[in-house]
Amino acid sequence: MDGVFRQLIAKRAVVTADASKQRTFVTKAFKSIVIQEDPNGGVGGSIWDANYDLLEFIQDDTRFPAGFFVGKRVLELGSGTGLAGLVCASLGATITLTDRADTVDLLKLNLQLNAVLLQDVQTSVQELEWGKSDCSSFANQVDVVVAAECIYNLLYGDVLLATLVGTRHIAT
Repeated sequence: MDGVFRQLIAKRAVVTADASKQRTFVTKAFKSIVIQEDPNGGVGGSIWDANYDLLEFIQDDTRFPAGFFVGKRVLELGSGTGLAGLVCASLGATITLTDRADTVDLLKLNLQLNAVLLQDVQTSVQELEWGKSDCSSFANQVDVVVAAECIYNLLYGDVLLATLVGTRHIAT
């Protein structure tokens, strides 16, 4: 099955910047984040409703005082478009955006679209297949894990939990 999935990814068109499929979000600190969506990219190519709740949560000064994210190492699981991670980066965090292989190009494009915003923070994109990828590189290298609406089927709960355990971040 994995081989078939990889063949489909190889045949898929490369994601390119297309203004008609971009959305601009303005953070509470008045920083603009441009997000390219990919309607052909499956569930990871769109911004889902719970992401907006996560953005509000991340930017809530009563939960996270000003400066909380500065210098923090943030791992976003099931990043999709990477919006939540980009908001963390706009607050000063070093971010690692992760998702399946079919979403990695979209994540890289969204980093490029926000290059000016991200010029003072470290960013990376990594393929991460829950339950299959080795998460040991994240162990003790992450301060905060964020994820929003990254599972739509409870059957994926076990592999998400295994991934969190693999990052050694399950206790937070």
